[in-house]
Parts: sequence; structure tokens; C-alpha cells
Amino acid sequence: MANVFQVTKGGLFDDKEIYTASGSIYPGRLIKYASGSTVTFCGSGDVPMGFAYGLRSSVYTPTSNEFANGEACSFVWGMGTCLASSDLFMGATLATANQTVYAGDNGQMTTTAGSNKKVGVCEAVDVRITATGGTGGTQSLSRIRFDINPYGT
Repeated sequence: MANVFQVTKGGLFDDKEIYTASGSIYPGRLIKYASGSTVTFCGSGDVPMGFAYGLRSSVYTPTSNEFANGEACSFVWGMGTCLASSDLFMGATLATANQTVYAGDNGQMTTTAGSNKKVGVCEAVDVRITATGGTGGTQSLSRIRFDINPYGT
């Protein structure tokens, strides 16, 4: 299935010059500052600065949606809603309606509390039609109301 991360409402988009410091960062992964202007995956217990988002303005044609090490990227934070596919969750298990969503390991989300920082709440699971084999298929996505404030409370 396709990796899906789509902001559907709200959020603050920050496109200042930040650069990836680790591979496998792609839109929808939770990130934090590594040092200076570089970012890496947010881990469980870390306060996320937001979701990696985009900024692919390079002259090359990427063959994957992962940002290369040292590639410029942007992020989204604040309050809003988004749709997220199962690959953005630990164990590829989507959050279901009314479950609290937390920052987990490797920039993924989880529904396990522990010392993990709250990211938001799943409002519902939506189903989309995918362009698969010319006939279409379906993919479930968690609709998350996120509230990410990297600066406190």
C-alpha cells in the first residue's frame, strides 16, 4: 500500500532551512532537532517538533518519498487534522476512533502511553480508494486531530 500523510485542516507549516540527519525520514514521520539545523526521528519519550512534511525542490527526480541525508525538508506542527496510513504507526497498527495517539520509536506514532508524548486523538478511520491494477482497491487511514507544541505545556 502507498504511504499516505495528508494534512486536511490547520497546522502551521515551517519551511525554514532544516536538514535531515538520518535516513528513512519521509512525510508523516515525527521529527525532533538533532543539532543545529538538522532533524532526526523523534523517539518514545521525546517531544516531537512536528511531522516531517516536504520541500522537495531539488533538481533531481527522487525515486522514493524518503528524504536523503542532508536534504532540506519542512515540517508541520500546531493544531490541525491529518490522514495517516498504517506505516506511520508502530507495528503498522492504525489508531481507531477515540484512541489517544503518542510519539513512539523511530518517528512513528503509537497508541501506547507510557512516557510517550501525546500527539493527538484519532477521530475516525477513513477508507480511500486506491488506483491498484486498474480496478482500484481500498486503504484505511487514521484521521488524527493533532496538537503538537514543541515549546512546552
